[in-house]
Amino acid sequence: MAFEVSVIIPVFNREKFIERAIMSAVTLECVKEIIVIDDGSTDSSFSICQHLSSIYPKIRVLSHPGHKNKGVSVSRNLGIASAKSAYIAFLDSDDYYLPNRFDFEIKLSEDIGIFDGVYGAANYHNTTTNDNTLYTIKQIIEPEKLFKALLWQDKGLFCTPTITIRKDVFKTVGYFDPKLKVAEDTDLWLRLSAYAKILSGSINNVLCIVDLHDNNTKNTNAHLYEESYKYIFNKLLRKILFSPRIAYNNKNELLLAINHNCKIYPKVYSESRFLTKILAKHPILFFCPAIYHKIIQMILK
Repeated sequence: MAFEVSVIIPVFNREKFIERAIMSAVTLECVKEIIVIDDGSTDSSFSICQHLSSIYPKIRVLSHPGHKNKGVSVSRNLGIASAKSAYIAFLDSDDYYLPNRFDFEIKLSEDIGIFDGVYGAANYHNTTTNDNTLYTIKQIIEPEKLFKALLWQDKGLFCTPTITIRKDVFKTVGYFDPKLKVAEDTDLWLRLSAYAKILSGSINNVLCIVDLHDNNTKNTNAHLYEESYKYIFNKLLRKILFSPRIAYNNKNELLLAINHNCKIYPKVYSESRFLTKILAKHPILFFCPAIYHKIIQMILK
């Protein structure tokens, strides 16, 4: 079966950029539908999207009841639930795809058939300085080692517009978390890498352009990231450590990463002291086999 993908674009007050984003996906043959979710825009974004949908049948424009602003996570989740293709891709309203965006996925589909997901590289373009930076995972990583790499962030990262996911995978890993105002993508990619087989794609070839400007969420809400990561790691503790589907090595890496990244605790402890602290704070972990696996590892060192 030929590769087909639904592209999901949430938009809130991006009248200057939204047409560029949509048109970069319209021209790609494997894109069978573009689902634009207007998140309560107060500028002309909604009317621009409606106009484009009247010209291009593959464009569908959705909005929330009462045309309310629900946030990027709720908007993307609405797009995922509404998608008709076997695969899902994302695009932010101020970014745009390059013509080679899905070349790797098309070839992968021809070679192996069904796959869970694949990620690639983006070009981060600073609109103020005109500087360009390659944003990518820096080396080929086996799927079973991706969770560790994303935890430690020592081999680079991929960004949302470069990942393609089989729609059925969301039934296992869940959707974007509406409680998170920032880092909602990081949260999903960690869960995705823990439960699914996510492949390295075009990590050296740019697939899309991500514009960095004063109104980016990363710039306006940087102070929210610390609290978001505490929430994410606390959630991973509950979900990952008790899951029989997750390898013990990944569970141990999660414990180490929480300690060394200081996301929950104020300072880095020794492994033994950290386990004491974490068990005191989360007594339910006494019932988690991963804790005892880690203790045995420490004893055998």
